[in-house]
Amino acid sequence: DLGEETGETILLGIASDIHVVYIAVIPATRAMRLHIPAGTRRPIADSGMGLMLLSAMDDGEIARRVARATQAREPGAAPLVHEDIMAEIVAIRARGHALSASRIVPGAGIVCTLLPTAEGSQPMAIGIGGQAFEVVEKEEAFAQLLAAKIGRHFAGESGAAGP
Repeated sequence: DLGEETGETILLGIASDIHVVYIAVIPATRAMRLHIPAGTRRPIADSGMGLMLLSAMDDGEIARRVARATQAREPGAAPLVHEDIMAEIVAIRARGHALSASRIVPGAGIVCTLLPTAEGSQPMAIGIGGQAFEVVEKEEAFAQLLAAKIGRHFAGESGAAGP
């Protein structure tokens, strides 16, 4: 539904230690589109979907993952600042979605949110990805569309907790 309605790339991701793994990708139908294959990994503390997934975790787990991500940084990479990451996570929790533009791939962006999961299940996130300037311009519309589609497809599921 999301892909048909937006024409953009739709990404489903999970956290895998210090990375996000896109476990499913629906390619965009637009001429200008992201090419991201399923299985692509992104750093959890640096990417929009990674921060979205971290927002579903308790602060202790976030601290542990950020510490591991810090240890795994490439030499010369900008340091991860735990306080800055937590400030972003607080904002994401308040908004209910994350926006990332040109953060990992120059010119690419994503608006994403959590999918409802059963208590104790691994968090999953879904996002609409496209050209950064369009994603920024359509942030609120994409966030509302994600919420509406999630509400429609997950309505009435017992044990599901919303974003």
